[in-house]
Amino acid sequence: MLQFLAFPLLLIGGLWLPGWLFGRLLRLPPTLGGAVLGSAAVLMNLLLLLDVGGLRLNLGQVGGSLALLCGIAAWLLWRRDRPEPVIPAAMLRLRDQFDPYWIPAGLGLLAITLRAVLDPLSGFDTGFRWDFLAQQMFRTGTLAFYPAISTGDFLNYAWCDGFAPLVSSLYFWSYLSLGSIAGWATAPVVMVVAALLFHAIGELAAPGAKSRARALAATSALLLWGIAMGQETGLTALTLCLMFVSLDRHQTTRNRGWLIWAGLAAGTGALTREYGLVYPALGVFALGWHRAPRSAWWPFLITAGAVASPWYLRNWLKTGNPVWPHELAGLFPGNAVQTAYYRVVGELQGHSTGLSAFAGAWPILLWTAALPLALGLFAGGRDWRRQAPLLVAIIAVVALWIWSIGMTSGGLNYSLRVLTPVVALTAALGARLTLFPGSPRLRLLLLALLGLAALDAGARSLYLPWNTSAPWWREPPMAWRNFGLATAQYAADPQWTRMARVADGQISLVFHPADHGILTRLGTPALPLFTPEFSFLFAPTADFPAAVRQLRQKGVRFIILSNHDPFQDRMLAPHPFFQVLATKPPALSNQNYLLYDVFNLSADHRADATPP
Repeated sequence: MLQFLAFPLLLIGGLWLPGWLFGRLLRLPPTLGGAVLGSAAVLMNLLLLLDVGGLRLNLGQVGGSLALLCGIAAWLLWRRDRPEPVIPAAMLRLRDQFDPYWIPAGLGLLAITLRAVLDPLSGFDTGFRWDFLAQQMFRTGTLAFYPAISTGDFLNYAWCDGFAPLVSSLYFWSYLSLGSIAGWATAPVVMVVAALLFHAIGELAAPGAKSRARALAATSALLLWGIAMGQETGLTALTLCLMFVSLDRHQTTRNRGWLIWAGLAAGTGALTREYGLVYPALGVFALGWHRAPRSAWWPFLITAGAVASPWYLRNWLKTGNPVWPHELAGLFPGNAVQTAYYRVVGELQGHSTGLSAFAGAWPILLWTAALPLALGLFAGGRDWRRQAPLLVAIIAVVALWIWSIGMTSGGLNYSLRVLTPVVALTAALGARLTLFPGSPRLRLLLLALLGLAALDAGARSLYLPWNTSAPWWREPPMAWRNFGLATAQYAADPQWTRMARVADGQISLVFHPADHGILTRLGTPALPLFTPEFSFLFAPTADFPAAVRQLRQKGVRFIILSNHDPFQDRMLAPHPFFQVLATKPPALSNQNYLLYDVFNLSADHRADATPP
């Protein structure tokens, strides 16, 4: 009960205080966004340091280390300056800054909050990647199993990920602050990211158009969903926008402190996902385009490198590949089964070229982001000389989205979340076009149109990604939660408990990582097909009876394959072991999965059809 009451203080302290003290010690200009990103970077790198030192990741070790760091920083700051608390002047004038365009922006933030609280972490794969990693850190007290390389690693984490656990670290801190795992505890993290992103979009806009830029951003269901889903895309948009805000502030003030904030944003962007490694390059392009002296590049690059490099160095040492599991045309090692899976996904998606990707995406973008994209691209193109850095960033993110499609088994709709930073930047650019002279009646009409568009986008965002054009006004009030409820129902199927009881500590070999997560939470060991120890199943000369004997010797009781999964079926079809397995009646079959009991498999003996 005591820790529940302390939850808000612990959570807010961890999300804000380390970065704020960092900024004050270095005499940087005050910025709430920089303080939050600085705190996130401190937290993740602290977790890496504690894990390397063999210390358990729990509230005592992590919270105590954060408290010690903050205490030392506060003591140094007090000895140097004896500073008074700093509250940005804009916050003191908050009441004087009310603008009616806050209303559409508020509708967008309300939609994000609604989903973050009532349907937290709603991304298709959040439950076995971003959030599952946070849960496993909480349960095991370590990060040593990530990225998963060995069999022991794969017992804790089923997917071949290697991106930095920045998002997972924030959720992990939420669970530590609460003292238990609860999805709603991550809602404040999502809400803070949303509020900071909307503020940054306004700061990027033309003078006089700040609140209109935020209102324009709220008209995009794609942007609202990209934040609320609880994956990396809220932070990729935030870090990119804050980097450009800081670079703009440096250009106008020549205060070198903004270069450090910009480098922090770029480095944190590189920790949100591997494609964020392009952010420092985009920052350098912006500095060069605006003819900043070369001496200005170093504070930016050194800060970005200091923030991001520990993770990529750790990845390199653990896996032999700094961007695991991407082989990058054979330059680095990867996981052979995972590579084959991505190849199949790319083949079946059919959107491997830019033109075909746009052909499939434009109707969805029309429903979910038409206003900011149309106005922003037009405004940016008209003023391309001044806005070239933002336009190049938009092109770069679009290229990264096209690259990502071939690795997104969730389909084209789901891949569009990568474009969240594009919508944010175009909202900032497009707001300039709303600054037209006219009568108060015309301005009221604009406000009404943006308000209606934001209302529609907020409601529509709740149905993404599975329905991009839902007539939400005809649906029951909570119909948008159907997917989340179905996922919860799938995990609550009593058959999982029966499997765990029959397995009795023996291994279940699974294809889908969500199944691994369910069994792991039940306390029964599960391993994915990506585990190198089971590569013999994919041998072109695999002998089925011999392979079954090997599985038994390795303690495998069940093989669980997804039912009617085209990616899985296409990947397994060429391999002799799975060709023979497909001829065997499963011990249990339903619309979701096929369960094979290894104890009843042989070359000439049909499987027992009795469920476990």
